[in-house]
Amino acid sequence: MIPYGKRLHAAARTDFKRFWSDYRWWITIVGFFNLPLVIQVVLGKHTMVDFGVACIYAVISLIFSLLGSYVIAMRRGAESLDTHWQQRIGQRNEQLDTERERVKNLNAEIEDLKKKPGRSIPDERDFNAVKSLLEKHQEDDKTVLGFLLKVGKMKQSHGWNLAPLPKGFTHDRTQIALNKLAQDDLVIRENTNIPGGWELVWQVAPWAIQHLRELL
Repeated sequence: MIPYGKRLHAAARTDFKRFWSDYRWWITIVGFFNLPLVIQVVLGKHTMVDFGVACIYAVISLIFSLLGSYVIAMRRGAESLDTHWQQRIGQRNEQLDTERERVKNLNAEIEDLKKKPGRSIPDERDFNAVKSLLEKHQEDDKTVLGFLLKVGKMKQSHGWNLAPLPKGFTHDRTQIALNKLAQDDLVIRENTNIPGGWELVWQVAPWAIQHLRELL
């Protein structure tokens, strides 16, 4: 990396050259050659002022002018470097903020992946299928499905209503939800003959049990 001092002088030289344009050089040179003549005219032709002394004064003035200009150029060069570095620091800070945000998002994704149970390809397919089917159903259907998942079975015998029922649900309301869920194979029903009539047993479909425990 180039030292600050060299960069400062390089910036100062650039500003110095920019300041000393062709017009300024012309004005300075003309003034340098005309100053002795001006002094001669002001003080008179028979003055004791030596022409050479006037030239020396002119050269000294030129040197001071150049030195003063370079000092000004040094100051402006330093300001230019500071501005340049401030811009670079601002850009670097923006890049760091972007990288921090990206790392934060990646860490969040990693944590989500850690929380997800490992599934085989068939299990992942079944999980997505159950999730998609659930999105089609209303809250009543999901409530009945969650209740059935908890109790394991719901039975209805000849001449008797479904039992047990979710809290706040009637037989008809529960039956409608079960029929809708059965259409998507989320629940299954088994009808068997028993002494004196029949018995209908409702259960959650075995293929969906594990995935419903994650989703409900």
